[in-house]
Amino acid sequence: EGSVDGDFSVGGLAGRLTSHGIISNSYSEAEVSGNLRTGGLVGSIEAFEDQPRPQIVNSYAEGNVNGESQVGGLSGDNRGGQINTSHSTGVVSGTNAVGGLIGIVDGGSVTDTEASGEISGDKDVGGLIGHNKQGDITNSFAEGDVSGSRFTGGLIGRHSNGKIQNSSADG
Repeated sequence: EGSVDGDFSVGGLAGRLTSHGIISNSYSEAEVSGNLRTGGLVGSIEAFEDQPRPQIVNSYAEGNVNGESQVGGLSGDNRGGQINTSHSTGVVSGTNAVGGLIGIVDGGSVTDTEASGEISGDKDVGGLIGHNKQGDITNSFAEGDVSGSRFTGGLIGRHSNGKIQNSSADG
């Protein structure tokens, strides 16, 4: 609980999660603010080549998150990690790649997740994910109001590559 403020890879629980790292059965209720890669639970998730994928399992974030680019209610970005059975609530705001759960997904998977709350930004703004560059999204749900200027969606602001299956948005 409380507040976390920083510049790069800022999270309510951890700033950065890398290969071999696992966060499970954990949560943050902190108010988080940063510049790049800012998330309610983790600022940045990054898998390294030929190593196990980092994981977030059965975890959540409930505080408000404010950042500039790659801003998410749970994580600012996901670069090859696995996120399962996790959720986020709260107001998420930023400028670029802003999502209720994750700001930008560039590889990895997002399964059985939820995001709720008010999401706002300028470009690549989504109720669940701001920009899905290359990730698989399965059994996920977004609920809440989403507002942006360019590439704005109830579930995903911009979807470039990867699969979306059994997922929906209500807001």
